[in-house]
Amino acid sequence: MNPGRIFAIFLSLGCRCFGGPVAHIGYYRSEFVVRRGWLDERAYADLVALCQFLPGPTSSQIGMLLGWRQGGWAGLLAAWVGFTLPSALLMIAAGLALAHFDPVAAGPWIHGMKIAVLAIVGGAVAAMWRSLCGDRWRASLALATAAGVLLAPQAWLQLPILAVAGLAGWWLPPSTAGTAPAPAVRLPTRRSAALCLLLLAAGLFTLPLFAQPLTALCADLFRTGSLVVGGGHVVLPLLTASMVETGRIPADTLLVGYGLAQVVPGPMFAVAGFIGTVLHGPWAGLLAIAAIFAPGALIAVAALPVWERIMHHAGARRIADGLGAGVVGLLVAALYDPVAVGALHAPRDAALACLALAAMLLRCPPWLLVPACAGLNALAG
Repeated sequence: MNPGRIFAIFLSLGCRCFGGPVAHIGYYRSEFVVRRGWLDERAYADLVALCQFLPGPTSSQIGMLLGWRQGGWAGLLAAWVGFTLPSALLMIAAGLALAHFDPVAAGPWIHGMKIAVLAIVGGAVAAMWRSLCGDRWRASLALATAAGVLLAPQAWLQLPILAVAGLAGWWLPPSTAGTAPAPAVRLPTRRSAALCLLLLAAGLFTLPLFAQPLTALCADLFRTGSLVVGGGHVVLPLLTASMVETGRIPADTLLVGYGLAQVVPGPMFAVAGFIGTVLHGPWAGLLAIAAIFAPGALIAVAALPVWERIMHHAGARRIADGLGAGVVGLLVAALYDPVAVGALHAPRDAALACLALAAMLLRCPPWLLVPACAGLNALAG
């Protein structure tokens, strides 16, 4: 596919994908499984499962690999730039306008967006449940995974819980879901995968050798991007350690940027643009965004050929079925926390969420639903 077309598709998503990594999975499913047919439910669940295991920004890695499948390196770059550009520009602008930001005034609008995200994620969970948890065994495995994730005290425990779901898939009865022939998948060559790992190692070991402040910032963000496992929310403690505890940036400033990254459309890793802009200006913000996303892209491309070859084995296919049910369980858990916990504070919030879900069932597009919920909540507040 033409990289320009891929860029346009992901730019549209980047302008309307509110709600953070979990919501992005729902948006991607609607766009690329339901609307465009780039892959089926099972292949999409496999891709989500892979990116859940990899270090880096999960939803952005899914988008990058979707771009890769359509256009190789050019497709990956087009998908990443398109999806990230709106949030990058907004976060850089926020860094420039930090002194004038009023979070209190924006609060009702932001909360309305969270309620819309609840409906979007709920719709995606319901659809994936029907496709991937069609019998009592897979449904039970999904619910057990959700319970484990909700009880896990730390985000990194999601990975072993998901691994257990995959192993449990070995004993699942055969499934007929997703048995239609899959479209041909463009895979990186071994040389490309090796080059990705070499570039990752080079960035981790050579960037810290430079003493300039901007290079040191990029080195820390590159390392952070290679260590985040478990989704974009895990980036906060790593940024706190590298930015706040070293005295680079005040804790309150980081929290403002982190909060903004959760309510603008696009990936949460765009908070790096805010940090770079606050410290060294807008061009540094762009470099900071490239630094934090680069490791995830390199790791995803290096892992994709191994993953796709594994999925062709019968035993691995059963494990992948377990992972598919586990992914649904992860989304069920995330639907409660942080999505519902952050959105439902009063009966009025639940009522607006019901209306938003009804609108979703009537095929209201998310790009219309999100501002509508934000405006209604602001008017009611």
